[in-house]
Amino acid sequence: MDKFDLQGIAAATFTPMKPNGDINTSIVGEYVTYLVENQGVTSIFLNGTSGEGMSLSTAERKKLLEAWLCAGRNRLKYIIVNISCSSITDCKELAKHAEQVGASAVAITSPSYFCPATPDALVDFLHAVSLEAGSLPIIYYHIPVMSHIPFLASTILEAIGNKIPNFAGFKFSDLNLFDASLCMHNSGRRCPLYYGVDEQMLTGMLMGAQAAIGSTYNYLGSKNIEMLSLLQNEKFQDALNIQISIQKHIASISKTGITVPENKVIMSYISGLDMGPPRSPLTACGASRTSQLHRAVDSLQSLSRI
Repeated sequence: MDKFDLQGIAAATFTPMKPNGDINTSIVGEYVTYLVENQGVTSIFLNGTSGEGMSLSTAERKKLLEAWLCAGRNRLKYIIVNISCSSITDCKELAKHAEQVGASAVAITSPSYFCPATPDALVDFLHAVSLEAGSLPIIYYHIPVMSHIPFLASTILEAIGNKIPNFAGFKFSDLNLFDASLCMHNSGRRCPLYYGVDEQMLTGMLMGAQAAIGSTYNYLGSKNIEMLSLLQNEKFQDALNIQISIQKHIASISKTGITVPENKVIMSYISGLDMGPPRSPLTACGASRTSQLHRAVDSLQSLSRI
């Protein structure tokens, strides 16, 4: 396997579901085609928050990974799969499966019901799971708003030290850019960081993030790729103009972040692929909210004319 070296952006994919709430793997091939051909996105983050991974069974998560690996063969560069579970036994099972079927890397966040009391306890959990992943890169999924873990990522990094040989960085889904910078620049070894707050991706990349992983890259991937190209060519004002435009359009949908149910409506409308409803306890958008989202998307399409 080539060295894992995620650059640019990766889409945090949604899980297509049937009206009855069962997963729908039949459109994964079309989903891959849409990402690659319409958005220019060639890497994905599977079964994460956007993919409702924590609401899926272990069997469903395996089935989804296998479907994406099959459909993405020779088309997707990296398929990173989130294997986080409350049960360490399930985490280990998913880690072993990911290694066996050929995932590019695995991501793990902390259990959020019985939470580790210290960073060292968290690292012990991560280390035990990592042993089942073979040589697969291990990414810590830092998302304190969902995991409810109070530890700074930089503190977790110190606790990791050299205990996880295949540690490959953080998916950093937090607003604390000071903490992000400490991870990237103040550690004994530079820690790769994959920034996970879409609305301020440009800032994260300017500070040294290696890549960005997010839900809006499913349908705004091409615009964000253009923004990164401008950044790399030191056309900072042009890149900033795109970031501000993206922020304005996202704010027209929600100023507090787009929810999974809203994102599934938006993705369905833009891509023409039916993402279906979210899984309970999340609830689907009603007719009025769906119409509002469609109108916002119609305005969002003007991004292509920036």
